Amino acid sequence: MKLLTVPNDGMPGRPRVYEFEVDFSDAGAASAAAGISIPANSRVRVLVNRKVAINSGTTCTLSVGKTGSVTSYVNALDVKGATGINTEATAWEDTATAIIYSVTSVGTAPTAGQIKIAVEVTRLS
Repeated sequence: MKLLTVPNDGMPGRPRVYEFEVDFSDAGAASAAAGISIPANSRVRVLVNRKVAINSGTTCTLSVGKTGSVTSYVNALDVKGATGINTEATAWEDTATAIIYSVTSVGTAPTAGQIKIAVEVTRLS
């Protein structure tokens, strides 16, 4: 995982946007998205975009969630194949948490592929 952007100050009502890339070689157990913490009373918006097609043998799925539930925002999204935007999810968090993600590949291990994930966090109070 490579964090790409540094967010603004996170004042209430102003969104912080974090962007990070997940490489095909990141497949495996859930990983923390370093540096992405969610304050209490925040709206979380997650956008997923395939930058480089993932060429795993059978399937390749991505889950994005929060501490304790890797599937709370995006659950087993099929990210194998062509590039482009895959999904968008929005949630409300009333307690502080952190972003985690998981990439699972089935069949022949991928040798190429990259996913860009944007997490927009707006603290509402």
